[in-house]
Parts: sequence; structure tokens; C-alpha cells
Amino acid sequence: MAALCGLIMFSACSSDSDGDGGKNDGSNNTTDVAVTGALQEVDINRAVLTGYVNLNLLEGVPHDCLCGIQYAPTSYEDYDPTSSWWGEKAYAEVWNERKMTITLNNLTPNQEYYFRTFVYADGRYYFGATKKFKTKTSPAMVTATASNITKESVDIICTITPSGQSWYDNMTTQYKEAGIAVSLKKEYLTDSKFNNSSVSDLPFYVMYEHIDSFENGSYTFRVDNISYGFGGYGGSIIQPGTTYYYCAFTRVDWTYKVGEVKSFTTPE
Repeated sequence: MAALCGLIMFSACSSDSDGDGGKNDGSNNTTDVAVTGALQEVDINRAVLTGYVNLNLLEGVPHDCLCGIQYAPTSYEDYDPTSSWWGEKAYAEVWNERKMTITLNNLTPNQEYYFRTFVYADGRYYFGATKKFKTKTSPAMVTATASNITKESVDIICTITPSGQSWYDNMTTQYKEAGIAVSLKKEYLTDSKFNNSSVSDLPFYVMYEHIDSFENGSYTFRVDNISYGFGGYGGSIIQPGTTYYYCAFTRVDWTYKVGEVKSFTTPE
């Protein structure tokens, strides 16, 4: 019987049928405690979402009440619409107004997300309907150009594009870096290799700096036989008569984004 009551409670609290004539922003719904709103703005790593609450429907004055938006990538393996624990929660204060507007930062570019409004009051969750939004595709944020190629060294200029600078400026974390990677094999220079492995264990050479070190948006990395970086080949880094693949990349916290892969060949 307890399980049946739990199911009835959830379905009653998550109907979110606002009857707003197709507007679909939840503003006309005054019959549910938690009402999922709509996507107001979206960029490559940022989204502005709305939600509505009808706290007057709660019995008495709640002693413990939290309101906000729950969200997670649609690829999230533990997504469960009947659970209050999946994904992340962004909180808002809505004691005197029905509507809340919440900005989500540090999102992944070109990623689809679930979101819904929630209310937690006196040990019980109320949810709005689950909806989706998708962040914009990230334009080229960094580029790399090889120059001064000799038998045993190369200069690789890493440049942050204007869109990349804007992207960095919107990031609230202090761990914002850009750099270059050099490898004997092109297939190692991908987003999946960077993000799904320990970079220091992969067979490529990596150098990076905090973006504050990029004067006018550029930084030149000198790669030679005495360079220090993660990975490496266990011997000389640059050798005569060898073709290398290289790219620029961004890093925010421990999330990498790889730019265009190019190549250069050292002289014999």
C-alpha cells in the first residue's frame, strides 16, 4: 500500500498541464505545486530557464522549503524521472513570487539536457514535467600553428579565438587553460581520448598554460628534446625526418575540447 501511495503522489505532483494555449511556459498553471517553465536563453555553455511554484497549495506554512530546477544531460546513465536524486539541482528563492529564473553555467557545448522544476517541502518533493533543451555548438575556440620547424624542435603558436575568449569569460571556475598536443598518431588527438583517459598516460606530448598567460590571446610553445610535459614518448620528443600531428585544446576544470588536428614534418 505504501508503494502505491508513493506512485500516486508522484503522478499527481508532476502533471504540469498548464492549459496555456500552446505557450508551454507553465505560467498559467495554478493547480500544481511545481510547474516546469521554459528555456529563455541558451549559448554554448549557459542556459536561462524559468519555473513556477504554487506554494499556496501546500498545507500550512512549510518549515523546510527549497525550490529550484533539476537538470542533467540526456546521456546521464542514472536518469530516472521517479527519482529526486538524478543530475544537479540549482536553487532559487521564490517566497514572494510564483516565477523563478535560474541561470545554469559551465554546461557542455552541443549537449541535450533534461530539466524540471522542483519544490521540496517538509520532507516531500514535488516535480514539474520533464522537458529538454540543447546547448549551442561550440565554434573554434583555439587554433594551433606550427612554425620554425627544425630537425629537433618546433614552435607551436596557440591562439584563442574571439569566441573562445567569450566562452572563457563566461566560465566561473578558476581552472581555465589552453595548450597544444603533439602525437605520432592522429587518432589520439580527439575529445574522447582526452576526456575518457588519463592524459598523462596517453602517447602524446601536452603543454598548456592558464589563459592569463596568453598575451593578446596567443602563447608560443617550444617543443624540443628537453621540453617537459605530460605523456611524451619515453625518449626524444622531436626527431629528424618524422611526421607529427598536433592540435590546440581548451581545458576547463578537467574537461577538454580539442581543436583542428594538423601535421608537420621535421627535415632530415
